[in-house]
Amino acid sequence: MRIAVVCADRGVPWLGRGGASAHLRAIAAGYASLGHEVEAWVRSFVPRKCAPVDTPRGVRALEGPADGFARWVRDQGARFAPHLVHERHALDGGVGDVGGAWLLEVNAAPSFNVGSALD
Repeated sequence: MRIAVVCADRGVPWLGRGGASAHLRAIAAGYASLGHEVEAWVRSFVPRKCAPVDTPRGVRALEGPADGFARWVRDQGARFAPHLVHERHALDGGVGDVGGAWLLEVNAAPSFNVGSALD
């Protein structure tokens, strides 16, 4: 199965050391470990302030343009023809229909006052 893991969020660099970046790579690595052909289409590749980490084995990562990312993703979709698109939701825009089944991953916003919600 061909799977595209997509992240339009500029704040989540593919090679970053933060939790969201690590999660994105782990999702792609998990699909690849099951024998799927995986491409990661990201808006941001290398972090600005720290040394990058490696791309998981079996995953081809591609960096799209900062402007026109959704159009670039559609072009990648036409080329790769994924069976599944796993998109990490980004507040500054989604990618639209790329073909294949679509899974939208939506992460909860952090709460700074969890205690009061539990009272």
